[in-house]
Amino acid sequence: MKVPLKVALPTVMGLLCALLMLWDLHNQRVIRSMGMAWDTGAPIWPYQTPDTLLFALNTPASFISNASEFYFRIGAMSPLSYSMFFPAILVWWWLVGLYLDRRLRRESVRRAPIWALLLCLLAVGADSSRL
Repeated sequence: MKVPLKVALPTVMGLLCALLMLWDLHNQRVIRSMGMAWDTGAPIWPYQTPDTLLFALNTPASFISNASEFYFRIGAMSPLSYSMFFPAILVWWWLVGLYLDRRLRRESVRRAPIWALLLCLLAVGADSSRL
């Protein structure tokens, strides 16, 4: 039985992002417990990695949830901010899966890797502007 991408993408990405969020919450506790022990801030590996990966994988969902966090005055990097970010992630990947399901039905399968490459390049390009 073939699972449609509009179901598979939100499920897989939702699980992956939930794990990254849990890792990030753990890292935030470690960073707070260290206080000012790091002169230049927390090291990128492993303490800033989950946040960077979450943004890289979910750039459009991040922009949407940041706008809603600003509207509701929720502090950045708080556990409550993930309550806005996680549903945006699920909706984003559902829309991507829905789009790909419809395109694959209409077009030949040969063009699908081109669209996947284009979406990946767009995500990487948007993430590089964050640096």
